[in-house]
Amino acid sequence: MLRSDLESLSSGRPLRHCAAPFRHVLRYAPYLRCSFFAANPDERLSRSLLKRICLGLGLLIVGFVTMQVVLAGRVLNDALVTHPFSHHIWQEVLMQNVGPNGAVDFGHVLVYPRRLNQYLDQLEHASPDNEPQAFPTHEDQTAYWINAHNAIAMRLIINHYPITSLRQVTDFETSNLYKLGGVPYTLSQIREKALHFDHSPAIVMTMTNYSAEAPPISTRAYDGKILKSMNQQAHKNRLSYPGLIRFQHSMAGCVSVQISPFLKNFEASLFKMPAREASEDEDVFSETSDEPDAHKMEPAKGWAEWLRPFTAGTLYRELGQPCSKQVELLPGNPTLRQIQILRS
Repeated sequence: MLRSDLESLSSGRPLRHCAAPFRHVLRYAPYLRCSFFAANPDERLSRSLLKRICLGLGLLIVGFVTMQVVLAGRVLNDALVTHPFSHHIWQEVLMQNVGPNGAVDFGHVLVYPRRLNQYLDQLEHASPDNEPQAFPTHEDQTAYWINAHNAIAMRLIINHYPITSLRQVTDFETSNLYKLGGVPYTLSQIREKALHFDHSPAIVMTMTNYSAEAPPISTRAYDGKILKSMNQQAHKNRLSYPGLIRFQHSMAGCVSVQISPFLKNFEASLFKMPAREASEDEDVFSETSDEPDAHKMEPAKGWAEWLRPFTAGTLYRELGQPCSKQVELLPGNPTLRQIQILRS
């Protein structure tokens, strides 16, 4: 009886209830049955059992394939350009490593740099310059440069960690080790890109070098859809931070603006003005010109006019008054804002 059953199964007659891909597997089902149910070896393998085997194998294969597709989808989403560009990896890095008041657990990033490196790879493959379709609005483009600035700044610190001061990163402002859209950039060049459409304090305050003299990093990645609302709240909080900007009455009716060295880095980008036309007998770029910097706004006047729209009352009026010394540089404090986050 057993032999006839095996011949019947080998002939393929019971296998018509299964799909072709499973025939070779089911062909050996009787041997498995005899092995596990030896108490009654002559029992015929019913068609319903064969159907169950087919269904079980099918569900197993479908489940395996689905899992692979999900995992592959995440890899593709992380590595390739999405439309619009997604900053979800950078969001993960911030949520996992940024604590209160913008302090960063650099030690944890050093030990677990995988997601930060993946985000930098994503930035290297796409930017508003080489993939404009991934950045449909000005806000999308600005958010890209802001996040890129902060991510590369973090990576440059990690490259030298453990450290306590930004001064220990000697190439912080000059390094172009990392590429954006295939093009190497320094941090100052990225800042110029970020300020291309909007050079208000709200945009400036979104970028950081993670030191005490710079704005604290946000725990949320910037995104084109919510950039405006995030900026408004950010600049309200950070404009009043004494390590960044201070206002002091230097004389009656006049306010002295004191800025941090970090904000001083933005001066060239913020206060560029179109070069004025030269007369027939004058060269505005001549070394003997009375106004060698005529193509730029005077820094003192520039800072006052830049900050004035974001002030009110007496301070608003006083910032409009001419002062002999209206901008001063605060003492630098390059100490890194860092923290060790307790993890379960």
